[in-house]
Amino acid sequence: MPALPPVNLVFRADIHMQNNIGQKYSLRNFFTFSGGTPGPATCTTFGTAWGNSFITNILPIVANSQSITGVTVTDLTSASAATGSVSLTGAGTRGVASVPAWITACLAATAGPIVIGNHVSVSYYQGFKPFTTSSGRVKNISQVRTPPIPIDIIGSSTVNTIPGSQRRRYQR
Repeated sequence: MPALPPVNLVFRADIHMQNNIGQKYSLRNFFTFSGGTPGPATCTTFGTAWGNSFITNILPIVANSQSITGVTVTDLTSASAATGSVSLTGAGTRGVASVPAWITACLAATAGPIVIGNHVSVSYYQGFKPFTTSSGRVKNISQVRTPPIPIDIIGSSTVNTIPGSQRRRYQR
């Protein structure tokens, strides 16, 4: 698969997690920035700040079977832009009933002249292209957008309290 196109002045933050049986997963967020060209040290500084914010604000409401292992921050401006990683440790304690302002703490982080702007979503794909397999079956392949890649500011979020299900007769 070809590399995804660059997104100007946007960081990707991957928070690496692990459960108590060793299964690893990541939580991904995107943030705009301004103030210069970040290097690896700047990305590591943001990774440390955001990881510590996650440990302080999110882990108290996460089950104690989940833990953070690190954060990787990548400048998406170009394929050769900076990346920084930090190893962290912390386990969930599920001690708080509601979610505190985790994203607010991320937006407040700074590193030298680099200033975080907004929490954003990045849309790399648009539409589908039909592809016929060797068996004759047609499947849709997602199409990568051509630059400039659109970004949208995340103003708020909600959680659906009704669990999703593939059961057709599931009563809501």
